[in-house]
Amino acid sequence: MNSKRYLKYLTAIAIALSLQLSIKAQTKNNSWGNLRQQLSSAWENAVLVGSLESTTPVNALKFSPNGQLLASVGASQTTLGT
Repeated sequence: MNSKRYLKYLTAIAIALSLQLSIKAQTKNNSWGNLRQQLSSAWENAVLVGSLESTTPVNALKFSPNGQLLASVGASQTTLGT
């Protein structure tokens, strides 16, 4: 179990380093303002408020029209929200 956790962390670090290198390579021709504009997204102010762990594989994650998160676990659908 610990080896899976370490593998996950090493993968995340490798991805972060590769993204950092590509961003540095792009900034040669772009100003900092253009770079910030390219990196901004609808998720930039998102906050992690908790996590969900399931012993059953999660089949799908969807958002309903009212913005609630719906998770399909096995044959049932669960609404996740506050």
